[in-house]
Amino acid sequence: MTWNNSEPCNTITWSTFMLLEQVSNIFEECGGISTKQMPFWTGSADMRPARAQALAVQADATYRELFGSRYESDHNKTTAIPALKAKLLDECATLADIAETAGSCYLFLGESP
Repeated sequence: MTWNNSEPCNTITWSTFMLLEQVSNIFEECGGISTKQMPFWTGSADMRPARAQALAVQADATYRELFGSRYESDHNKTTAIPALKAKLLDECATLADIAETAGSCYLFLGESP
């Protein structure tokens, strides 16, 4: 998927990660930001899984409660959060990759199953 502002999963993921203080650049500059460039990545590598879990839970809540997203028919909280966590722990993953994962787990802005 191309990083552009016509894809709701991209704009909502960018907004979410801005709110969670993981990115601070304008939209156009954020698609290529890798997870290892995000603040949660810094510090002890032993604690990174716990920080990624916490961030995935916060992103899930933001997607659903702030932006009104719903889960895709084949996803729920117990599958979406681990999918986000796995992507967050991939040091080569970018915000665009996280948005693509989110797009497979959530229905954004009027999408239907």
